[in-house]
Amino acid sequence: MKFLVVALGNPGDKYQNTRHNAGWRAIDAFRENHHYPEWQKFKHGFLGLKRVNGLWCKKDNIILFKPLTFMNLSGSAILKIKNYLKIDTENIIVLLDDINFEIGLVKAREKGSAGGHNGMKSIIACLKTQEIKRIKIGVGKFKNHQDLAGYVLSKLNQDELDNEEKCHEIIFDKIKSFTRK
Repeated sequence: MKFLVVALGNPGDKYQNTRHNAGWRAIDAFRENHHYPEWQKFKHGFLGLKRVNGLWCKKDNIILFKPLTFMNLSGSAILKIKNYLKIDTENIIVLLDDINFEIGLVKAREKGSAGGHNGMKSIIACLKTQEIKRIKIGVGKFKNHQDLAGYVLSKLNQDELDNEEKCHEIIFDKIKSFTRK
């Protein structure tokens, strides 16, 4: 059984340490921690696969994917790679930022609405289901008086990045728990 772990984020250096790219930072840490090779550019994003004698190999039946579409268009890239790799929707796990939790808090869900997250809205629309596994990474609670787009695109300071990094092991465990079912 193959699993596709997808991280939501925005491509480009200017988005690297923003709140919206918590999923990308987590999947980069997972790739490194679990000794995947460097990212391979492939069609609609970057894949965490290894090429051996001309064949793509997956590690522990988990394929990693970072879409190169912007956050709000993530669903189209995920649908294309899902179909290309012939992965069942129930074997997709999405890593995404969540503005309802403090930094360092991680929650996993088997299904649910997008909860206002535009990247998740795009995925639900393209895959035509809310039954998508997700791991939500707290990026600090959003306060209603702020500009939401400005908030999620704001950069984390070093203390916040360090705090986020401490939750990566929890994220890794949640990925493993989804892939063992």
